[in-house]
Amino acid sequence: MVCTKNLISQQNISAEPANGAGLAELDVRRYLVTDTNKVVYVKAFFRPVGKNVTVKVPTGDKKKGLFGGEKDVMTKETRWEQTGWSDCLIDGERLSKDIGTAIKTLNQEGYEVVTIMPIVSGSYNYQYQSQGISSNRRVLSETEKVSGGASYGYGYGYSYTEGVSIIAKRIS
Repeated sequence: MVCTKNLISQQNISAEPANGAGLAELDVRRYLVTDTNKVVYVKAFFRPVGKNVTVKVPTGDKKKGLFGGEKDVMTKETRWEQTGWSDCLIDGERLSKDIGTAIKTLNQEGYEVVTIMPIVSGSYNYQYQSQGISSNRRVLSETEKVSGGASYGYGYGYSYTEGVSIIAKRIS
């Protein structure tokens, strides 16, 4: 059983990301809980978003221009270009590779994974508005007269995986 009251140390480990997308920080925080147990947090990153753009690329060949000069021969290529990061989709492939890297490191340090627990965050919003609806009983009928504005309301909520905690036990 992991005891979080005996939290001893925390280390930030910087490494190249598992997907090899260049130098960035692999956000893995290690929490040494007891001599026999260890908890490692692996952060989830949002998925990159982008669009396909058409660019002109030189082929390396030359051709004569209109006035006798040489001109590069160009071809059009479509490439994917990142424009930002998603605000709702987690990069599952990167998270899986980062978890694999953390597990491999734990195994090399002599630990066995006991469980992997997702850490979930979320948000919500709602709105309700009432515009004074009133009703009066009509004198000559069994119905009521309704007057006033309309009321409405809506709400939503969502959650996403913020990261995972890996709980491991030292192998004796």
